[in-house]
Amino acid sequence: MPGFPRVACPSCFGELEWFAATGAGAVVSFTVIRRPHHERFREHLPIVMATIELDEGVQLISTIVGRNRLGAFIGARVTLASEGRWSPLPQFCLEED
Repeated sequence: MPGFPRVACPSCFGELEWFAATGAGAVVSFTVIRRPHHERFREHLPIVMATIELDEGVQLISTIVGRNRLGAFIGARVTLASEGRWSPLPQFCLEED
C-alpha cells in the first residue's frame, strides 16, 4: 500500500507497528540511465534505477550499485549495499550467484 507512515491502516483502521527490514528483496522494474541530468552524477554512470520489493512486501525506488549492476533483471535478488554507495538513501547490490 503506497503512502506515508501512518498510525493505523487506512483500510481497516487496525494498528500498525514498526519493524526492522532484512534489506533483502527483488527487482520489480528497472531502467539504465546513461546520460546525467546534472554533472555531479556523471562519475556514477551508468546508473541503474530500480523498483525494489523487499521480502517484507514494501516497494521502494532506489539504485543498484556495484560492478555487476548492469546484469540486473526483473526478479533478480538484491541486498542492501554496504560498499560502493554514493547516496544517503538506501542502495542495493545484486546478490552473487
